[in-house]
Amino acid sequence: MSFNIEGLNPYDLCAYLSSSSGLQTRAGCSCAGPYGHDLLGLDDNSDFNEKPGWIRVSIHFLQEIQDIDYLIDSIQNANKTGL
Repeated sequence: MSFNIEGLNPYDLCAYLSSSSGLQTRAGCSCAGPYGHDLLGLDDNSDFNEKPGWIRVSIHFLQEIQDIDYLIDSIQNANKTGL
């Protein structure tokens, strides 16, 4: 699933979750760069010095509810600390 949290940079959140929580996450616009820019409301002439994007997390059917709870808790901790 792909998502953004207002006030958190997806690249910073990705690094936080991957390093402090051991979760495998990815950040960016995936292969849908132009479409992603449209979804994010960016103009064609936008300044891309700060890379736009979102964070992506894969949830597998073999994961248990405790794994999902851990993911949610880790995201909530990141949001509380503001990274």
